[in-house]
Amino acid sequence: MGNCCGSQEDDMDQVVSDRAANKAGRQLQKKQESKGVQKQKIDAASRTKILNLDGGKIKQFPTEIARIDKLKTLNLKNNLLTSLPSNFAASSLDSLKKLNLSNNEIQSLPNSFGRLTVLEDLDLDKNLISEINVVFPRSLKKLSMKSNRLVSFPDLQESKNIKEIYLSQNNISGNLPGWIGDFAQLRILDVDDNSIENIEDNAGRCDTLQTLYIRRNKLTISGLPSRLLTSKSLATLQLEGNKITKAELMKAEGYEDFNTKRTDLLNKAMAGGIGDLDTSVCGLD
Repeated sequence: MGNCCGSQEDDMDQVVSDRAANKAGRQLQKKQESKGVQKQKIDAASRTKILNLDGGKIKQFPTEIARIDKLKTLNLKNNLLTSLPSNFAASSLDSLKKLNLSNNEIQSLPNSFGRLTVLEDLDLDKNLISEINVVFPRSLKKLSMKSNRLVSFPDLQESKNIKEIYLSQNNISGNLPGWIGDFAQLRILDVDDNSIENIEDNAGRCDTLQTLYIRRNKLTISGLPSRLLTSKSLATLQLEGNKITKAELMKAEGYEDFNTKRTDLLNKAMAGGIGDLDTSVCGLD
């Protein structure tokens, strides 16, 4: 009986060992297949100038990308990157116009980032970035850094051509900087779900700003400059979840000018057949 039990235990150990070996073999095969697919995509990008490595479980920036001449679009979202190499913006990427690094674990950007001199669209959503110590390129038109750990507004003063900025769900506190008013093409600014207390008066000089989302912050009516309300283009302003009431807003200097633009926009949307419109006063109804 003892020998029988021992034999059964040995057989069970062998089964467990075989399963573990098979699992390891499958994992190795998947890894090799993944590398093979990655190589195929990189080779194809040499012709198309577009490289999509979305969801490849990549932990380190692939050095093979440096072989691609005049790459225009690079998509590395949904991976496991924690950093970018110091020479990230090497000459091989000097033609890059669109870069998507969203949903990784990146904590900072290399100083060479500013050398991406034709970059227009940068997506860094859902990373772990708390501060920006780089100068963004002048060419940048769209920046998205939603769901990071930013504690202050990124310095975008060199990016004079920027049109869209998305910074919701961060930890930005203090003031919305006045130098925003220097942007000649900014149309959309989204800073929902932060801790902003005040909008600097000079920010109202941005006559191209059409939409400002600043919901669920710490803004008070005294921190909302009349210059912003009377700015030329602002017609969509969302203030829900701040320390501002509808009554306070409607009494604020510049509200009548803003409300005329808001109403005109709503009327045009209704006339165009757009349904399910938000007709509330800045989300404060």
